[in-house]
Amino acid sequence: PPPEAKRAAVLGEFGGLGLPVRGHTWQDEKNWGYRSFTDAGALTDAYVDLLRELRLLAGQGLCAAVYTQTTDVEVEVNGLLTYDRAVEKMDRARVRAANLALRRPPPKVDVVVPCAPHGHVTWRFVTESPGDGWQRPEFDDAGWQEGPGGFGTRGTPGARVGTEWRTGALWLRRRFTLPADVDPATLWLVVHHDEDAVVCVNGVEVARLPGYRTSYGFRPLPPEAARAFRVGDNVLAVHCTQTAGGQFIDVGFVAVRE
Repeated sequence: PPPEAKRAAVLGEFGGLGLPVRGHTWQDEKNWGYRSFTDAGALTDAYVDLLRELRLLAGQGLCAAVYTQTTDVEVEVNGLLTYDRAVEKMDRARVRAANLALRRPPPKVDVVVPCAPHGHVTWRFVTESPGDGWQRPEFDDAGWQEGPGGFGTRGTPGARVGTEWRTGALWLRRRFTLPADVDPATLWLVVHHDEDAVVCVNGVEVARLPGYRTSYGFRPLPPEAARAFRVGDNVLAVHCTQTAGGQFIDVGFVAVRE
């Protein structure tokens, strides 16, 4: 929800990154985490990514957040430490650096290309393959359908459905204007995808998103992606596929200024 002038905004629980460490669990099998990992490197990567997103939320008014959890608790293996407190499950130096980054002043986060959480946004879309070049600015999408984002099935976790989408694939296009005072190198993707998605700007792939999320989140763009944007008129094109379970796709951009 939008921040309020006289009320603290607190994220009561985030994380749930699970890694069972054999010999240090409450029970040998059937341990559980919201998201499961098989090694400490991937677990640490996910933690650092979450805290990087947390800084951007702080820039939008978040006051505090509570991580799940400091230690494993019986069948839940979401801890920084194992159940017996004997093993640190992540890279201590990287965790410390990510934590200390939250002490810096939060960045300024401005919406540049809105998506559903920011209001009504209209896309052109098709559910059958449009053929080669569909992501390029000059492609003729006049015959495509129009509808508001996001696209998916109601009940998908975190989804804000503007247009129902139930097929196995979806292609989206929309035009947006990049102001002259926005440096493309400061742009981050705002996205909720379920499942695999590819994001292109002016025909250039700027993000490939495997798997799925259960909420909207921020994702930094690779440095070379900045060259795809241009001041003035741009075309954003997205392809998303679906195999099972819930489904959803919605995309926008914010400028992050330190």
